[in-house]
Amino acid sequence: MREETGFDVSVLHLTGYYHDAEADFLHFVFLCEVRTRDAAPRPDLAEVSECRYWPRSALPRPISDFTIRRIEDAIAGVEFRLPSHVGPRVWLE
Repeated sequence: MREETGFDVSVLHLTGYYHDAEADFLHFVFLCEVRTRDAAPRPDLAEVSECRYWPRSALPRPISDFTIRRIEDAIAGVEFRLPSHVGPRVWLE
């Protein structure tokens, strides 16, 4: 998020994971909360030319149906448990 928008965020939960069989990719999508509420987005301009919020009914085009699906799943409140954090291993004898 920092690279694309300039925001520092905290991950709240996973909203979906998707397998793209054609490309053999896994896509993980997270609901995040911006840590600094008063900051304006600052895209890096190398990959992102503009960063702002759009209503669902006015998302910029062109956009893929897959992108819309991920957004809709996140807005619908889909929630997957995040993995538990594992600390350093202690070897028992």
